[in-house]
Amino acid sequence: MARGKVFRDLLDRTDVLIVDVETTGLGSWDEVVEIAVVDTTGALRFAAPVLPVGSISRQASDVHGLTMAKLRRLDAKPWPVRYPELRALLDGRLIIGWNVSFDVRMIRQTCGQYNLRPPSITTGDILKLYKQHGPRRNRYSLGDVMKAEGLAFEGTAHRAESDARAVLEILRNRCR
Repeated sequence: MARGKVFRDLLDRTDVLIVDVETTGLGSWDEVVEIAVVDTTGALRFAAPVLPVGSISRQASDVHGLTMAKLRRLDAKPWPVRYPELRALLDGRLIIGWNVSFDVRMIRQTCGQYNLRPPSITTGDILKLYKQHGPRRNRYSLGDVMKAEGLAFEGTAHRAESDARAVLEILRNRCR
């Protein structure tokens, strides 16, 4: 396969959206506290802090820097307020991301907290695609791959918009 063709094919599609979430933790009861959606042109299509029902674990907060107090300062709204616009955007789309199964699980889990129907989507995992078609690496975290590719985060790593944009930059870089 020509270098980058699999990555180029994704960038050329108009139904692809890159999604990243930050959460209260990793468990089956945790929920989304921040979500961002970027399209393949780099346009920010959705970004919002989300006020969770439960508390944010210290481990999660140590990673993304979000606390309940910070979410309130950011004017975070509960998931049911944010979700209708997000669902309208995501329904029928191909959602991609770095380890996207986690992001989708957390979106579905958060919908479940409020008895909301999850979006109807298909997914593509860029981490798996990168492992199959990118260069071999010792480590495949988003930060490690960004560094190895010679790329820099736009904004702060482990924040939803920055991480979604990082995935886009990796895709673009693999096409060069």
